[in-house]
Order: sequence, then structure tokens, then C-alpha cells
Amino acid sequence: MRVAYLTTDEVNEELARQMAQECGLTLCPLAPKDDPPDGAYDAVLYDWDSWPTEGRREALAAMLAGPLPHAVALHGYHLEDDQAEALRRHTVAVYGRLQPRVFWFLRRAVRALRAAKDLGGTPPNDSATGERDGAA
Repeated sequence: MRVAYLTTDEVNEELARQMAQECGLTLCPLAPKDDPPDGAYDAVLYDWDSWPTEGRREALAAMLAGPLPHAVALHGYHLEDDQAEALRRHTVAVYGRLQPRVFWFLRRAVRALRAAKDLGGTPPNDSATGERDGAA
């Protein structure tokens, strides 16, 4: 499973690579100059605090625009409570910090999305695709 990781933080990138590998995921770091993640990835993870402000606005609008084609999570402290809640309602998992459970969530969410597609349906909008950790 390929996870696009949108970050500019080299320390977080290395930490994320290790965590992803432990979960059996392949991390694919993307920088602001790269094209936005598309169907080439099973999941997308945003390092919200390191991502440029303009990129955050665009990403937020895209995540809230409609159904997401892949599992999505973000970690960061610079997200307003109302934004975090809106993202959760759109099946985006929001975490305060980068931690192993982010990658375990993405792995489960990708599997749930694949299973739903195999059955010709859509995934449920519940804790399997909209996890929260209590810190926005």
C-alpha cells in the first residue's frame, strides 16, 4: 500500500518512513512543488504544520469538497477545532502528532475502502474511516 506523505520536515519524513514500514506501508514523500496526490496512492497523509499556508487552504478545500478517493489522515497542531471537526465528518482522521496509530489507521482504512469497492458499495462513514485522537 502506497501512502503519499505531504511534508517539508525531514525529521518527520524519516520518522514516518520507519512507522510506515513497521505497518507494511510504502511511504512516498511529496513536497509543495510536486503534483497533488492522485490515484497513484492508496492513502494520503498531511504534515499540516510543515505544509505551506496556501497549500493548506487548497488541501482543506479539496478534502471538504466531496467524497475522497482514498484514505486520508493529517497530523498537526495548527488546525482550528471547527476545521478538524469538519474534516472528521468527511472521513479524514485528525491527529495532533505523528505516531504509529496514524499508519495503522491508514492501513485499516485502505482495506475498508478496497473491500467496499470490491462489493460495489461505498465505505461506512464511521470510526473505521474517521478516527480522532482527541488532539486536533
